[in-house]
Amino acid sequence: GNIEVRIITGHSVELVEQLKSNQLDMLYVAQPPSSYCDLVCLYTRPERIIFVCSPTHTAAQRKLTAAELMDQSFIVTEQSGICYGMLHELALRFGKELDVSVEVDSVHIIAELVQKGMGIAFVPDYSVKDYLKAGTLAEISVDIEEQGYLSHILCHKNRWRSPAITGFAEMINSVRPGEMP
Repeated sequence: GNIEVRIITGHSVELVEQLKSNQLDMLYVAQPPSSYCDLVCLYTRPERIIFVCSPTHTAAQRKLTAAELMDQSFIVTEQSGICYGMLHELALRFGKELDVSVEVDSVHIIAELVQKGMGIAFVPDYSVKDYLKAGTLAEISVDIEEQGYLSHILCHKNRWRSPAITGFAEMINSVRPGEMP
């Protein structure tokens, strides 16, 4: 028979609850819940988060210090997101208050706004690779350690995993190689 695939986006806390209550078969999440004893991980991949700006922005021209970077105006993802949380922690670490010009929950809208010179952004590199390749965004070189997180595919540990679920995880791993425990 045919397999129905529905992709649902949302906040990880809500999606994990849907997974635990069997409303979802699997979940691709940027940040695992702090406790996921009812869940099993099918796939893990390290993700790099980078700072980007318009190619004409002054930040694209030279390496910035952390202090110079944190003085910039940022276009950010929603405050509950992993990128925002990590950016906020970096600002605190360098004794700066985050200057947020726009908050939006779409990386593609963020990329469009950054291209127009409305600020800089801190986003997963895979989400802006086409913009970087096209030269419409530039990665900012900054003197801080590389930033990142692990993405995971999770499913309920007590639920039967059909060949379609396993196959879907394997397909993602073939496109974006990670680890399949």
